Amino acid sequence: MKKTAIKWIMILALALLQNAFAGNEINGIGIGAVVALPSGDLSNFAGTGFGGIGTLRYEFNKDISLTGSIGYVKFGGKEFSFFATEGYKYNYAVIPIMTGGRYYLMPENAGSRFHVGGQLGYHIYTVSLETPDGGSTLASASGTSNFALVPTVGVELGSIDISAHYTLADFSYIGIQVGFLFSK
Repeated sequence: MKKTAIKWIMILALALLQNAFAGNEINGIGIGAVVALPSGDLSNFAGTGFGGIGTLRYEFNKDISLTGSIGYVKFGGKEFSFFATEGYKYNYAVIPIMTGGRYYLMPENAGSRFHVGGQLGYHIYTVSLETPDGGSTLASASGTSNFALVPTVGVELGSIDISAHYTLADFSYIGIQVGFLFSK
């Protein structure tokens, strides 16, 4: 009985979403570069990160867009000592898979459109520990996923999208992103 009720609720929700999105279209496909500054626990073993993000934007109405993104960010390693031996190094990378939305604070015909928003999703990350000789990997963990919440602020200047975000996850970081929208 409970499974049947859940199935019917999901079918109803999908039907309502289909009607809500009728007539709307994908209006933004873009790529961007991101600089990530680790904070919290991540700053203990990772340096500044650099990466790329692919974004899909779906216009819900003139002021609200739904977003989806996937990317890759590799953080610089930090050296540390272990049992009085120096030169051990962490390497950390993350694949963010996110969905969310943005609200535009300026009208569509404005030259620059400020926006606020947020995203929810998963970060799949890899962490490895290298030995002082630089070639051996002592330990690694990959494919571990982590729920993330990402509040965002930014501005669109025509086809250029500049934003800042703070990733709230087990390993948090501040991201500065500059992207280019191919279609609008």
